[in-house]
Amino acid sequence: MADLAGAECYSQADHPAECKPQGADYLECLDNRKEIKRAQTIADEFNRQQQHRAHELRKASDIASGGAITYLGLIQRGADDGGSGSGNGNGNGSSDSGGSSK
Repeated sequence: MADLAGAECYSQADHPAECKPQGADYLECLDNRKEIKRAQTIADEFNRQQQHRAHELRKASDIASGGAITYLGLIQRGADDGGSGSGNGNGNGSSDSGGSSK
C-alpha cells in the first residue's frame, strides 16, 4: 500500500521533492533502519542504566559492610582495630546488647 501511495504522490505532484516523506516511509518499510537504530539505542540505554544501578548497589553494599568511615579510608579494618569482642570500650559494637531501651 505504501508503494501505491508513493506512486500516487509522484503522479500527482508538481515537484518530486514533495513526495520525499512517502519515499522515506517506503524505504523504511523495506529495510527497517530507523527501527533497528531505535531498538539499539533503547538497548544501549537499558544497559547503561543497569550498569549504573549495579555500581550504586555495590557502593551502598561497601558502605554498609564497612561503614562510611571505613569506606572513605579513614580507618582501616582488620586485626589492628581491636576486634568486636575485645571489650576495650571504644564502642565497636560490644556494648550494643547491654540492654539500653528507649
